[in-house]
Amino acid sequence: MKLTFTVVFVALLLIECNDDEFAKFRQLSETRQHQVFDNMTLAEQIDLHLKAMSSEPPDTKYADWIAERGAEIIPVVLSRTDEQEDDSRRIDLLVIFEALCKTECANRYPDTFQHLKKDVEELHDPIWRKVGENKLNYMSGKPIPFPEVP
Repeated sequence: MKLTFTVVFVALLLIECNDDEFAKFRQLSETRQHQVFDNMTLAEQIDLHLKAMSSEPPDTKYADWIAERGAEIIPVVLSRTDEQEDDSRRIDLLVIFEALCKTECANRYPDTFQHLKKDVEELHDPIWRKVGENKLNYMSGKPIPFPEVP
């Protein structure tokens, strides 16, 4: 009973998560974090992922945990990606697909991959566009070229 109460209480705190509450959550053991995370809605999980990607250093662990849900996440994450105005946030959401795919995303989810390609092409900032292109290359199993050093 105490575990259930704790999980629900922490999940409620994270819904409107401020920096202090987020820091407290991240101080929990990884096992406990995962328990709380699994009891959140997908939208709450995505919000937490975005918060973690805004921290220093960015934490991609929550993208991996979201990806554990499988293909059911695709429509929701695509929708959130489409809603984002900020290029860096769109890249943060792309990290979830990167976790879902790891390799051969283009073969497993061709429609999703084409959608993501379009999203990356629409990024305004050329640096973020290059980051997105590299992530798409990684997801499709292509090697990521190293930048030339002057």
